[in-house]
Amino acid sequence: MAKAGVWDAVGQVDSGGTLCTGTLIASDIVLTAAHCLYDADGTPISAEQVTFRAGYSGGVSVADVSVASWLPAPGYRDEGEIQPGAEAIRSDVALLLLAEPMARDTVVPIALHPGLLRTNEVRTVSYSKGIDADLSPPMPCRLLHRFADGVMEFDCTMHPGASGAPVLAERGGRLSILSVISAVATDENGLARSYGASLPAHVATLRSRLTRAQVSENDDKGARRIGAGERGSAGARFVRP
Repeated sequence: MAKAGVWDAVGQVDSGGTLCTGTLIASDIVLTAAHCLYDADGTPISAEQVTFRAGYSGGVSVADVSVASWLPAPGYRDEGEIQPGAEAIRSDVALLLLAEPMARDTVVPIALHPGLLRTNEVRTVSYSKGIDADLSPPMPCRLLHRFADGVMEFDCTMHPGASGAPVLAERGGRLSILSVISAVATDENGLARSYGASLPAHVATLRSRLTRAQVSENDDKGARRIGAGERGSAGARFVRP
């Protein structure tokens, strides 16, 4: 039996019209950005419409698995096409529960990073520039800032389809997931910036709540609405990649 590829845990999150990137973090759980699971008007997409295509490359995936249910991080509220502010970014995290687990000899999950880095060097991989695009090569970039609200700023250049892509940092000789790409912007000098949330608290909460009996449609109560063009704590006007 062929050994599972190192990047096979990263795949396309296909919601039948929206393409994002997701990463297997357990045999039956995929991590992505919450906004990937909402229509353009901010309506939640039903789990039945979502498929995770693990290790997609050259038009072929290691496995296509349907999604049984999904949950966004507490406090997340989607405003559709309205540009997100920092408050939306800090909770722009979702877990997908797959309809069936993947065998470890097929796809090896990627662990979460606890957050403390020895260096600011990170990497990203993503699907972008069209539904038939392959996974990008690992792209080195840097963590630039951590904001008090849990938002991280990177100098990674991202493209459409990169939403939900893992930001990876080394830990114990292996890469683990520090954040997921939520939004992109340019700074005052026109340099590319990308943003994502701190993950450990969100993922711990979601894993404790996500069961096969749960559905995801309206689990976004209590969040403040983000106005169009509003600036968040990271000081940029964001768009979704």
